[in-house]
Amino acid sequence: MKKRASLIIFSFFVVVLLVTICSIVYALKNKGLIMCGVYHLTPKQIARYERLAETGDADAAYKIYEYYEYYLFDHETAFFWLNNAADLGSKNAKDGLLFYQNCFKLTPEQISRKTQLVETGDADAAFALFQYYAYSIDDQVSSFSWLNKSVDLGSEVAKSVLQSRREKTKLKTGSQNGVSF
Repeated sequence: MKKRASLIIFSFFVVVLLVTICSIVYALKNKGLIMCGVYHLTPKQIARYERLAETGDADAAYKIYEYYEYYLFDHETAFFWLNNAADLGSKNAKDGLLFYQNCFKLTPEQISRKTQLVETGDADAAFALFQYYAYSIDDQVSSFSWLNKSVDLGSEVAKSVLQSRREKTKLKTGSQNGVSF
């Protein structure tokens, strides 16, 4: 009986090992790994999807959004591609934008209260105002002002977002000085 149980357990582990190896080989062969329900895109795939998006392919723009949002967790770049996909007509992207707008939406009373909290030194309130202006109403001038205020008040998250924006600006412009962020 023990011998049979050992054989069954051994067989199970062999099957699991074979399935794992086959999955890895398949992923490498197809140049993509499934992570969090979306594909990890290779640089070649990203370039292909970008070319397609530039010619009006909403699905390609949305795939790039998913890659940045769910694989790289680069929310700033993801938001850019989400807007692009929505502009090209993607229903999923339009739904995603509604989520962003509702997620960061503030009432006039909440804006007033958060502004008062910022005056008392609340970095989180300043960051919430940055998110509201950046994602809910797309006012980049105001959002940048609140992002800087949040950094000045000591928010590590705001510092990270600001640094990311500066790096992207340098990459886009080829500048070593950084321009807008």
